[in-house]
Amino acid sequence: MGSADGNSNERPIHHVEISSFHLDRTVVTNRQYAEFLRENPAWRKDTISREMADGDYLNLWDGIQYPEELGDHSVINVSWFAAAAYANWKGQRLPSEAEWEYAAGGPRHCKWSLAKEFDPSLYAFNYREDPIGFRVASYPANGYGLFEMSGGVWEWTQDFYEVDYYVRAADKDPVNLIETNWKALRGGSCLFDDPNYLRCAVRGSNKPNACHEDYGFRCAL
Repeated sequence: MGSADGNSNERPIHHVEISSFHLDRTVVTNRQYAEFLRENPAWRKDTISREMADGDYLNLWDGIQYPEELGDHSVINVSWFAAAAYANWKGQRLPSEAEWEYAAGGPRHCKWSLAKEFDPSLYAFNYREDPIGFRVASYPANGYGLFEMSGGVWEWTQDFYEVDYYVRAADKDPVNLIETNWKALRGGSCLFDDPNYLRCAVRGSNKPNACHEDYGFRCAL
């Protein structure tokens, strides 16, 4: 886990043992998230508090309706709190950083989710015409059958974020539960034009109520 030639928060490289787990093949779509909102009014745009999601929450939606043509696109502008609530509603949870990185690299532990060298045609990458998410499963799956693990959207994880967490992380099933003001994100973004930010080892972070046009999530079990 980690990288010696990446950002400081990816160091040191360290060995981690991960127990068996499941990870959803794709990130959650607008269509799927709409089902959650229909059954959970507290998480709708007009009822959610700013502590749970900032003012950009679901900013493409009208009430609980998403643009019709975006049903199979990734839901975006969702906070960590909203992502965790959705996962709990499904009887699942968000993945840990360690689980996410293990799954992203596939059985060969690739630098990017599909290969050890970067081919821009294989990833949701460098979008300029459509900054409103992407149609899921539009690009090849990795060796574990997972789509858009590199690029696409930043994906929320369970972990609280600390720059130097790897120095003291557990060597089996690590999850950072020490509370900070930040949660960890993984995967990069379809809006990036630098492939280095799509590497499986890259770590992002933001406040748990933050909502951005390239923030989404997938669930684990």
